[in-house]
Amino acid sequence: MRCEVAETLQRQPHRQPPTSRTPAHLIPIPPMSPACVPASVLAQYVALAQGRELTTLTQVMIALRAAIPVVADIGATVVLVLLRKKTLQRFLDDTEKKEEGIVKVSMAELRLQEVEQEAAMREKERTQYLEGKERMNTLIVRPQEVQNAAIVRIVEEAADGRGNGGQRRLGGSNY
Repeated sequence: MRCEVAETLQRQPHRQPPTSRTPAHLIPIPPMSPACVPASVLAQYVALAQGRELTTLTQVMIALRAAIPVVADIGATVVLVLLRKKTLQRFLDDTEKKEEGIVKVSMAELRLQEVEQEAAMREKERTQYLEGKERMNTLIVRPQEVQNAAIVRIVEEAADGRGNGGQRRLGGSNY
């Protein structure tokens, strides 16, 4: 893998590449990818170390340049973990709500089935009651109607005079 430092220096032909005599503040610092940072820091350190005394500021800058990508990676990882945790928590909450909803719908369906069964049972009981009442009417009321009709016929015959024998039976002493 080629580093961006070399590519940047090759793209700028009007400038001369830095030498060991070039002051540190004139060395171009191009933007770098995280993969080239350690190599770039090492190259800068070697270039500065050749015949020069490293100042505290230069050492701090080299350390910062080496540490920033690592810190950025760690920070990004922490952010991603926190976001993933929030997303996971949200997913678990949504799943729990769905589960509660499904349970409530199932319970409502069961109650509806129970109510339908109770209504069917009441309808069956009502039908049986009406059939029993009809049978009662057939067994008790119908014979009473026949008996009442016979009594009415006997009374009408007695009133017409056809049934003189009926009077003797009822209250006559014609013996």
